[in-house]
Amino acid sequence: MKISMMSMVMSEKGFSPEEIVQTAVDCRMEGIDWVGEHNTPAGVLKKYCDDAGLPVVAYTPLIGNPPWTEDEFVERFKRALDFGVALDAPVMMIPVCKLDRGSRELDRAKWIEAFARVTPMACQAGITLTFEAMGISMSPIQSADECLEVLKAVPDMRITFDTGNVETVEDPVFSYCKLADKVVHAHLKDFLCAPAPVDDGEWHLSLNQKYYKQVEFGKGSSDLQTMWQTMKALGYQGFVNFETSSNEIPLPAFFKMLCDRMRDW
Repeated sequence: MKISMMSMVMSEKGFSPEEIVQTAVDCRMEGIDWVGEHNTPAGVLKKYCDDAGLPVVAYTPLIGNPPWTEDEFVERFKRALDFGVALDAPVMMIPVCKLDRGSRELDRAKWIEAFARVTPMACQAGITLTFEAMGISMSPIQSADECLEVLKAVPDMRITFDTGNVETVEDPVFSYCKLADKVVHAHLKDFLCAPAPVDDGEWHLSLNQKYYKQVEFGKGSSDLQTMWQTMKALGYQGFVNFETSSNEIPLPAFFKMLCDRMRDW
């Protein structure tokens, strides 16, 4: 499978867009997923990639956080779509958060309405619009069946499959097998699962009443190798972001180690 850089995991540690691109090149990654705008014009980000011979494979605009009315979301999306077009991104992903409409079902219905309005705009621009299931307890779209509900209502959408988010509600291998033909991009990450928080880290309560915390690859309970091999076996041809970080190893060296190791899985 093809590994892509998730820009956010490096920018959160203070790395510049140029350093992010250089790390991707040094690690022999095959693309960049720009998450957010990095206070940089889209044309400049694209030039960094073009100069490095590295395609932009996805763009994740951070526009879904409430509160918003549907019209406000549509206006946010139009601006984000212009940025994605300038990046020449083939895929855009919208993280789905809770909207406090009173229930997960009502929130999901509102997201479906909003997606139905903006997906044709993305199609018109030549961009595949995706969403990812979110794993925190009140997130409106979590399970494979809930994802399929959205896709039935908005058939031109596709999925960015986040293995860690899905793991908080159901087995990610099971979930992926149900969604495989709708997945066009993926995030791989490792979670630690416990019946209660065991330290002062950022723990989240899931629908199954267990607590989850994102951790460095290899330090959690996620079976990353089985997930990776399942995706390969089912013919996944898209890109995979490594959504992870390290406080012990400098990030450029950390990502090179991961890429070198996981290509052999």
